[in-house]
Amino acid sequence: MLRVDRDSHVPLHQQVAEEIRRLILTGEWPASRRIPSEAALCEASQLSRNTIRQALQTLENEGLVIRRAGKGSFAAAARERGALSRFIALVVNFSRDPLPASIYAGIHAAADVHGYQVILVDPAVGGRSTNSVLARLEEAGLCNYIVWPTGEATEAIHLARLVTRGHVVVQVDRYLPGLAASFVGCDNHAGAVLATQHLLDLGHRRIAFLTSSDESTSIAERQGGYEAAMRQAGLEPLPALRLPRGREGPIAELGLGYLALETAQMAFIAACLQDPERPTAIFALHDLIAYQVIVAARQAGLRVPVDLAVVGFNDSDYCTGLEVPLTSIAQDGFAIGHRACEALIRQAEGKQAEPVFVRLPVRLVRRASSGGVQPPEDEGGANLKNT
Repeated sequence: MLRVDRDSHVPLHQQVAEEIRRLILTGEWPASRRIPSEAALCEASQLSRNTIRQALQTLENEGLVIRRAGKGSFAAAARERGALSRFIALVVNFSRDPLPASIYAGIHAAADVHGYQVILVDPAVGGRSTNSVLARLEEAGLCNYIVWPTGEATEAIHLARLVTRGHVVVQVDRYLPGLAASFVGCDNHAGAVLATQHLLDLGHRRIAFLTSSDESTSIAERQGGYEAAMRQAGLEPLPALRLPRGREGPIAELGLGYLALETAQMAFIAACLQDPERPTAIFALHDLIAYQVIVAARQAGLRVPVDLAVVGFNDSDYCTGLEVPLTSIAQDGFAIGHRACEALIRQAEGKQAEPVFVRLPVRLVRRASSGGVQPPEDEGGANLKNT
């Protein structure tokens, strides 16, 4: 019931308080409902009673929980709550995956310095839509939002409505064109140029960009960077290879292995690698797709990087543990979250009138998969295909 991470830098009582805030403000624990007892919360979270009491005391001080002698603790109704102007809602799918988790950590650090509280809401938990979550948060009185747009239908309309009503919205990772809201993310175009130029410097000319079938500004910018680098080298970019849609899921819970079971996607990659005019190098949209390429190449009898060079994007924690350590473009999720939170607070406190548009720098991390770095002869990376 209460999700806590014992390895997080955030104290356990703060994590419990954040979870209960989310449950109350998203309506999962309706107003005036008696919340579980301290003993029940201890059992559900496997935490001490002192930790639970600290969390409940924090929430009582904020006006979100009301304790009634002899009756227990209750979720406060909207009319009973204090002002929520110092709360920030982070709305992001698969929040425990590496990049969302690092963005959250940066937001949390900046919010803590300025005396704000962060409510982490993951629409993917429970299969809810971003729109329905935003509607509930607004109804609860939230006015500050950091959102990772998903591109779902009417999302832009819903976010534009929040902005029109005077709420502060900051987008991270990708943005919705035409939305008058701030954005903080990495420089996707520059990262794609770095990745492609690295492969060009290694002598490759048939370099393909392998992407998803989704559409977002981050994908378009990475494809644009790839094409620009190819043309700068006097080469015509190959048509983008677009994976068929697969099942979305949290890597933090499922592990990488499930990606190798996405039969339609793996078959698509295998067909690309069996083509007589196949690429000698692939720049993948992100590390997860790059992992699928490495697995598919092995299954096809191709050696990475001897027969096929591979570069990913994000520089996720698992890149060093793959069967062939993955060259990747590193972006700083913590810095993205920190800058996004700082931008939101400046706007919320009237210190900045206009939305800001921030792209943070990226860097190339060279490993064995591209051939730019040779792996140690006596050390083999862990094979994560079944994790």
